[in-house]
Amino acid sequence: MKVGKYIAFLEAILIAAMVFVLPLYWHAVVWFIPLWLVTSLWQGRKHYRQLFTVESIPFRLFLFFFLFYLVSLISVVYSSNQHEGWFDVQVKLSLLVVPLLMLGSKDNIIRYRSLIAGAFVAGLLLAGIICTGTAFYRSFSIVDHHLIFKPHSYADPHLSFWFLFKSGLGYFTYTNFSVLLHPSYYSMFLCVGLLFLLEWIKRTPHVKRQIGLITVAIFFAILLIILNSRGALLAFFLMAMVYGLLEYRGKTGYVILILFIPVVVFLSIHTRMYTIGLPNQRLEIWQKAWHVWTENLWWGVGTGDVKESIHAVHIDTGSGIPVQDNVHNQFLETAVGTGIPGLFSLVAIFVAGFFYAIRNRKKMLFYFLLVVLVNFFFESMLNRFFGVFFFSFFYFFLCLVDEQERGQS
Repeated sequence: MKVGKYIAFLEAILIAAMVFVLPLYWHAVVWFIPLWLVTSLWQGRKHYRQLFTVESIPFRLFLFFFLFYLVSLISVVYSSNQHEGWFDVQVKLSLLVVPLLMLGSKDNIIRYRSLIAGAFVAGLLLAGIICTGTAFYRSFSIVDHHLIFKPHSYADPHLSFWFLFKSGLGYFTYTNFSVLLHPSYYSMFLCVGLLFLLEWIKRTPHVKRQIGLITVAIFFAILLIILNSRGALLAFFLMAMVYGLLEYRGKTGYVILILFIPVVVFLSIHTRMYTIGLPNQRLEIWQKAWHVWTENLWWGVGTGDVKESIHAVHIDTGSGIPVQDNVHNQFLETAVGTGIPGLFSLVAIFVAGFFYAIRNRKKMLFYFLLVVLVNFFFESMLNRFFGVFFFSFFYFFLCLVDEQERGQS
């Protein structure tokens, strides 16, 4: 009995450590997963039959993840670039592993849900402090015994901080600022962190703790502006608007207004946002990807040939910039690689999640899906391990927690 309690607590610390280091040093998550496998098997050994049945709602949702992974795996067979194809399904393996581990660790995740969510927010906060400190460190220098603040690496010393901010340049914006993780992923993580903070602000009865949480939430909102990710800003705006309308009443509604102000100001002054509807590199990539998909509508080109196929269109047209990394749209990238079956299975993951959340009034899961859905339209989030882990972990984290709350109500 004592051994079981010790393993349960150790597993909770392990899971909390994984989500804590996710925005700081995601490679460590890979090291923790084998340990989690051992503890999950131990915790779930007594009730695994109840977990892996069609009556279990989390397991039903997992079947859609399994279908998506299976389609991706099959598409490797007809991919010309086998190396790229196998690498892609290896990255996506967390879509299978993480949900299964969470089902085995269900009781522990529910019991220590506050610890896990708090560890994730703490990791985001520490990452934000590190990025901010690094930006200031790079900006200050001593010249002729004078302390000089120069937040950029350009030759012109007279570029103002305001100009750099509006233009998306300098050490305090986008990739120059986000030194630990790609800004698109870090921004999406921050949106979910803000979701937890807003929920804690609403529930806490202590004024001092509420002020502290609001301060952290404002810091996260400022980080979102600095990171300059369009998808995350739009996702945050929609999430905060819906959350404010559904959750807040009375004076606490001013929290939402405080978080809205910096975003609205940013959208009105930042010159980079003016180009969102103009023909640019991303829109050109989307057009080429759409062309490739329509030519391979049913089965796609294979998950290993996505970039090469779009690059071939670039060569044929002789215009624009070739694809260097991804399509910057998860749905479109999935359609190009795996055709209609892959796109259907990916959409089904969201439809099933939204249906479960709406039917059972699970608002946290609903907000999470809204944030990820918007970001998926601007980035191929499932091309990186930390994106796949984040999506699968918090999808089932909120599902398991919500399911338990429904059973207790």
